[in-house]
Amino acid sequence: VAGVLAGDFYEPNWSYEKRKVDFFDLKGLVNSILNKYNISNVKFAYPDADKYKFLNCNKSAVILIHNEPVGFIGELNPNIL
Repeated sequence: VAGVLAGDFYEPNWSYEKRKVDFFDLKGLVNSILNKYNISNVKFAYPDADKYKFLNCNKSAVILIHNEPVGFIGELNPNIL
């Protein structure tokens, strides 16, 4: 499964300040999807910077289920952007 999250989190209005989506929005979304399908024992770990050079490792994570890596999430490396 692949996806992209970009843009504003909410349309600006009187009750929400305008802000861009970020890593924590993505992490929460992935966690919600995994919970919806009753996938438990999920952890998010720092990625290996050498293996995931295309990611900003300060805003990325490897997804572990039962301590086995099953995927990754994160912001692209600023040098790539």
